[in-house]
Amino acid sequence: MYTYCVTDLSNLSTANKNNHYMIKPLIRLLKYWNRKHNYKSFSSYRIEKIIVNKYQSSQYQGYDLKTYLLTGLKSLSGLVEYNYQKEKLDKAIYNVQEAINDEEKYPTLALKEIKEVIGEI
Repeated sequence: MYTYCVTDLSNLSTANKNNHYMIKPLIRLLKYWNRKHNYKSFSSYRIEKIIVNKYQSSQYQGYDLKTYLLTGLKSLSGLVEYNYQKEKLDKAIYNVQEAINDEEKYPTLALKEIKEVIGEI
């Protein structure tokens, strides 16, 4: 696959800086999820490109990493080619959304739901 390494690195740095240094951790989490729970069904490079393109011009919105994870997972829907990919992605989105909803009242349950998506790191 032909890539533009210098441009890609510059775009990643810009997106990361504009979003309070949350983009690199987000990309790492998404790649980890893709490897551990999605059988590497999405290209690692394409994951990174989609996230960087989404956030390159964005300014930090006060999101925590869970919110970035949710929006990042939603952004991957354009990569879905097969039904099993859609099912895995939909399950991950649902669990992260539930964790965000449960965080204030049920922090232990929220942590459990995040671990269902990411697992033990």
